Amino acid sequence: MDFGKNEEAVGVLNYVLGMPSGNQIDTRIFKPLIKFILNNAGLGVTYLGNYDKALEYHFRSLLLR
Repeated sequence: MDFGKNEEAVGVLNYVLGMPSGNQIDTRIFKPLIKFILNNAGLGVTYLGNYDKALEYHFRSLLLR
């Protein structure tokens, strides 16, 4: 996102977000990383102007916090 590639960054974050739950890994280990991914995805979507989707990401992050 630092280089202005917000769409690409959000796509990568969404891909990575699906990995821990898809592999049946204990998500307690990955909880700090999932919060980080959700927050950054929310920021990326905010920069793209999709505020509804950004709120969704941020609320999911807040639920984990």
